[in-house]
Amino acid sequence: MKTSYYFLLVSILLLGTFPTGYIFAQDNSGDSVVVVKGQVSDYYISVSNPRIIEGVVYGPDGKPLEGATVMFKASPVHFTTDAQGRYRISASRYDSQLFVYYPGMQYVYHPFTPDDTTINIHMQPDPRHVRIKPVQEATRWFDPWND
Repeated sequence: MKTSYYFLLVSILLLGTFPTGYIFAQDNSGDSVVVVKGQVSDYYISVSNPRIIEGVVYGPDGKPLEGATVMFKASPVHFTTDAQGRYRISASRYDSQLFVYYPGMQYVYHPFTPDDTTINIHMQPDPRHVRIKPVQEATRWFDPWND
C-alpha cells in the first residue's frame, strides 16, 4: 500500500499533476495491477482452452444443407454451413447449447457436453406455412427498336 502512495506522491511532485498514462497499484501480497488509460468495453478475453465443435447439418431428405446458421444460444458467435453442410465453431466453457436455423425448417436447440466435439444436426420441415420466394429474373432493358 505504501508503494502506491509513494508513487502517486512522487508523480504529483515531479509532474505537478496526476499521472495521465497509467496508475500503478500494489497490495501487501505482492500482486500488482496496471490500469492503462483507455476505453471501457463489454468484450472479454477468454483464458480457457477453446473447444472446436464441428459437424454437418442435414435436411429432411438426408442431404446436407448449405447456408444454415449454427450458433450458440445467447451468443453472437455463429457460422454458416458450406456447400457440404459442414460447420466448425469455437466454443467457450460457458457454451452448452447449439441453435440451428434454416428458412423453412424448424429451429433446432441441441444441448452438448464438454466432451462433445462432433455434432450432426438433422432438421425437419416447419409445419407452419412458410413461403419461400422464387428466384427473380433480372429486369429486361427497354429496347425501343425491338419492343
